[in-house]
Amino acid sequence: MSVPFVLHPSDVPQEVTPRQFRLALLQAGVSPAAITQALQGNEAALTEWEFALSVRRDHPLIATMAAMLGKTDADVDAIFQLAATL
Repeated sequence: MSVPFVLHPSDVPQEVTPRQFRLALLQAGVSPAAITQALQGNEAALTEWEFALSVRRDHPLIATMAAMLGKTDADVDAIFQLAATL
């Protein structure tokens, strides 16, 4: 994953907007459309992904998506850090 910077772990934002999160995913080489496709068949997760008003770092769906994508906690933290700047 090529995220341009990583802040101190205590600086990881706990909440970003869906727009910020999706733009950060794109910059990290992850297609939001691929996530939508991977969540097909799980209506609760798909509803969260499509309609949440915020994306929380501690939401269980984030851990599920990270596992689907083979991302570490550090990768996810970096995505949230990047998202907060967008």
